[in-house]
Amino acid sequence: MFNMILRSSLRVLCPLMVYYSVYLLIRGHNEPGGGFVGGLVAALAVVLWMFTESSRKLLLKLNTAFPYAVALGGLVVLTAASAPLLMGRPILTGLWSSKKVMLVGKLSTVLLFDLGVFLVVAFCTVGMFSRLLGRIKVRI
Repeated sequence: MFNMILRSSLRVLCPLMVYYSVYLLIRGHNEPGGGFVGGLVAALAVVLWMFTESSRKLLLKLNTAFPYAVALGGLVVLTAASAPLLMGRPILTGLWSSKKVMLVGKLSTVLLFDLGVFLVVAFCTVGMFSRLLGRIKVRI
């Protein structure tokens, strides 16, 4: 009974949690929030889904994508951190574009850095919980 209630409520909650995590990511380069908090919320949505569903195919796809997503997140963080060096500025200095983009505001290296942190945190958290659940083996 409880599993049916949880499963039906997560059909609505999981997409909302993912949307909220993206909102936190986008908002975070101007206000509190950002990649870490957004990544945790996105990972929580996936972990809650993993508690109720037992789709081996999707879990195996997550397992396959795990090392690539973490490496991509690290590469994005490294790119955002070192981009100011090309402009003759210190590492991790924020650079903003002059044009505004709808919903995001001005594009910046801060947003790029947050995106990399989002990927690393989300996939590492999902990988940790999937390993704890024993559903799939996470290869690093």
